[in-house]
Amino acid sequence: MGKIYFIRHGIAEDRDKWNELGYSDKDRPLTEKGKKRFKKFTKKLKKHGIEIDKIFTSEYLRAMETAEILQNVFEGSELTVEKTFNHGTKIEQMKETLDQLRGKHNIAFVGHEPELSSLLSFVITGQKDHALNFVFKKGGVAELEFEYNTYQLNFFLSPKLLLNSEFK
Repeated sequence: MGKIYFIRHGIAEDRDKWNELGYSDKDRPLTEKGKKRFKKFTKKLKKHGIEIDKIFTSEYLRAMETAEILQNVFEGSELTVEKTFNHGTKIEQMKETLDQLRGKHNIAFVGHEPELSSLLSFVITGQKDHALNFVFKKGGVAELEFEYNTYQLNFFLSPKLLLNSEFK
């Protein structure tokens, strides 16, 4: 039995300003605030008893930076760039990759909206039409447990909820 974490990248540079400068959205980095906040959030997740063995990330810079922070906090975790989790990928492709990678490990997928929320809904319900309406905040995380070919949603957290909680 393994756990699967869906994680949206942390706070990134403003898309409109980035595009006005003529840069590719693929190269849009996290802000300093985004890096600090996600690191703090990740440390709280670890204190909560979460373990991550493998991390798969979109190849977009903001997702890779988020995944690297995750890897630094969860020492010993293995980091792999997985293009299937890039912004704009169809959820059927993402689900197929998820099904191939799941197993006895605790794995994290770092990606983007709206793909993560669509994938989460699809995995839980088996329906592609957003049967469940999830919206991942930047740096948000959902934990799924996989056993006997079924998925169970254990939690869905925004960074603000965890960072402002009484949990130390």
